Amino acid sequence: MKKLFIIAAMFLIMDNLFAQSYVADKGAMIFSGSASFSTSGGSLYQGTSKSRVTSESIFPSFNFFVYPNIFIGGTLDYTGSKDDATTLHTFAIGPTAGYMVGKPASIIFPYASVGVLFSGERTKPAGAASTSSAGTEFVAEVGAILPAYKHLGIDIGLQYQYQKFDVVSGNIIALKLGISGLFFKEK
Repeated sequence: MKKLFIIAAMFLIMDNLFAQSYVADKGAMIFSGSASFSTSGGSLYQGTSKSRVTSESIFPSFNFFVYPNIFIGGTLDYTGSKDDATTLHTFAIGPTAGYMVGKPASIIFPYASVGVLFSGERTKPAGAASTSSAGTEFVAEVGAILPAYKHLGIDIGLQYQYQKFDVVSGNIIALKLGISGLFFKEK
């Protein structure tokens, strides 16, 4: 009897979890991820080491629609950079909120979001001890999700980040391309 109750409860939970009719409906969820790899060279990017700079970044995020078209969520941001003289790792995590335009018949879902990320940065110069610093990032993004196949979408966005670490600050403008898992029940 206990097993039957557990199975029935699981089906009830799953039915409610996927009881939304479209991507931006109340209760729908979006898991997104994008990544990048770059290598930079030339006198513009060479520091004292005169070597190329390689960078990799990973940006997973999760959003939950609390009302139709309005979501809250969280994001992670990892970036690593390296040249012959220095290795740099930055990790950030924090809440986000936003608005997505869309209805059940929509074929594109534009969105805007903002977030505050809490960051840690570790720098390791060659032959020297590593240093760490903490900071915050303000993130604003506009973009669109184009459903590509049932519950899979392509996420295209333009992101602005303002970063502040101890006594230094800077900003990044990035064009993002990623994949999104879209969790809702089609009707």
